[in-house]
Amino acid sequence: MGHYGEPRVARIALERLLLFQNSVYTEITENTLLELVHKVGSNPIMSDESSTAQAVAPCPRSLHWFAQTLVVLTFLLITVGGMVTSHDAGLSVPDWPTTFEYNMFTFPLSYMVGGIFYEHGHRLLASGVGFLTIILALWVTLSDPRRWMKITAWAALGLVIIQGVLGGLTVLYMTPPSISVSHASLALIFFCTTITIAASTSSRWSSLALRWKEPKPAIFRYAVAVLLIIFVQILMGAYMRHTWDSEYGLAVLGFPLSNGQLIPEFTDSVVLVHFIHRWFAFAVAGAIVAFVLSVFTRANHLMHLVFPSLILLMLTLTQIMLGILTVLGERKIYMTSLHQANGALLFGIAYMIVLRSLFPAEASAVEKQTAKEGSSNEYPLPV
Repeated sequence: MGHYGEPRVARIALERLLLFQNSVYTEITENTLLELVHKVGSNPIMSDESSTAQAVAPCPRSLHWFAQTLVVLTFLLITVGGMVTSHDAGLSVPDWPTTFEYNMFTFPLSYMVGGIFYEHGHRLLASGVGFLTIILALWVTLSDPRRWMKITAWAALGLVIIQGVLGGLTVLYMTPPSISVSHASLALIFFCTTITIAASTSSRWSSLALRWKEPKPAIFRYAVAVLLIIFVQILMGAYMRHTWDSEYGLAVLGFPLSNGQLIPEFTDSVVLVHFIHRWFAFAVAGAIVAFVLSVFTRANHLMHLVFPSLILLMLTLTQIMLGILTVLGERKIYMTSLHQANGALLFGIAYMIVLRSLFPAEASAVEKQTAKEGSSNEYPLPV
């Protein structure tokens, strides 16, 4: 193995041996392959600090599917939470953790009418997501060899517990904006955590992880910047939703004018945030368009970012349209809920792009095949 000059070349050579040991390299025994793995990991010329050159225990594909299910349910939970706010149903159930002094899980379904349907339904779904997160944390701990993944899984559990407490405090303190906005913001952070676990247990991640030590592409920093400005925009939207007055309606009416003026009178902070939110949206859209153009101009090197970037652009245009219709419709319930749900989905896609942009390029055919080795239910996870 000494004639290979670079660690990556040595690893690819070893992968080829692993791929074809049952066909072309039939004379290579299992002990020989293990010896090669040991040499690649221990040779001071070819080894690196990463564990990518070492053999690791496989991770079950079923764990990846389970994590994906949790991502979908988390998005659904965020959407239902948005509907609670849109229907002004946050206090339809005035107590917590009980529901009208019933145990949450024994509350009669026949009583779930009006706002109670949305609020209690949100609590039940949140409990289900929390239970699945416990299973995920235990599953990752027992089956995934990566230390950082174990930490991430238990961090997800901690986040969902805090999120549940914030939801309860929102009710007990009569939906104060500070707690309500924190509740909405933490939901997005938990959403991203579940996406991280789902992505890093996939075969795609395993195939690309061999390139972990390669320099991060410039597009990674751009993707992080786009994600952060989207998050700021969503925070302002959350503040608007939780300071809305059901008696007086929107703080700023009309579009493109604001209360009949180019610049409204800033009578309070709510009007100011409304005004900034509606025009900052176009700045966010401009940044996303520039990012997508940057990806497309370097599509040969960023093929793994082309499709999600296109989805991001479509969601951005949809979000602007939904925002305008929400204002012109003076906050119609379902339009507002769609606006909130689409914003969460847009944020999730932007975060997925950040994860993908961690790696310089799409995996080679050999790396993809290596990631899929093993039984039909397992695949290796180098990083």
